[in-house]
Amino acid sequence: MTQLSKKRLAARMGLSLEQLNDAIKLFDQQVWCWGEDVKRSKGNLLVACGFDRIPPPKGQERFGSVYSRRIGRGGRIVLRGWGLLISDRTHGAICLMRYGFTPQLLSGDEIPVELWDASLLPKLISPESDADVSRALFLLSAACRWIISYETWLRRRIGIKHREASIDRWKKMKKTNFAGDEMARLWRLLAKRLGEAAIRLEKSVLAHAA
Repeated sequence: MTQLSKKRLAARMGLSLEQLNDAIKLFDQQVWCWGEDVKRSKGNLLVACGFDRIPPPKGQERFGSVYSRRIGRGGRIVLRGWGLLISDRTHGAICLMRYGFTPQLLSGDEIPVELWDASLLPKLISPESDADVSRALFLLSAACRWIISYETWLRRRIGIKHREASIDRWKKMKKTNFAGDEMARLWRLLAKRLGEAAIRLEKSVLAHAA
C-alpha cells in the first residue's frame, strides 16, 4: 500500500483524503495520550488496564518499557512510543508506525514482545494484493475498536479530567488537536470504514477464487 499515492491509498482504505489526514494526526495524538497515561502520578493506567510492562535491558533504558497485552481471538496488542502492533490468529499481525497511518504486515503471525527499538522489528511487508490489504485493514479496524474500548474504560475508571488535561498539554505543542469527544467520533468512523473496506476486498478475493 505504501507505493500508492496518498489519494489512492485513502480510497483503498475506504477513506477520503481528509479522513486519512485526520487519521494520521489522530494516531499521533493518541500515542502522546498513552505516554501521559503511563506517566500519571496516581498510577500507570496501561498497567491498570491489564498491560504487562516489560522494562528494557540494563544499559538500554533510553528505549523505555514495552507494553504488551493479550486480546480477543488469540491476539496481542503492543504499544510503543513509535507505534502500535496488533495480531490475531486469523489475519496475522500488523505494525502501525507513528506519524503515518499505513499498516504493514509482519512476516510472522506472532508479535515479538521485546521490541525496544523499531530497528528490532521483524521484516515488514507492504500489503499489495487484495487479500493482504484485506488482512491489514481487518487488523487496523480491530486496533481502532480497541482504542475506543480503552478510552471508554479510562473515562469510566477515572473520569474525563485526566484525558482533557493530556489534550490541553498536547495542544500547546501542536497546532492541530482533537478534543476527547472528537477523538472518539473519529476512531469510530475509522473502525467502521476500514472494516467495511476489508470486507469488500475479502468478498472480491473469494469471488475471483470461485
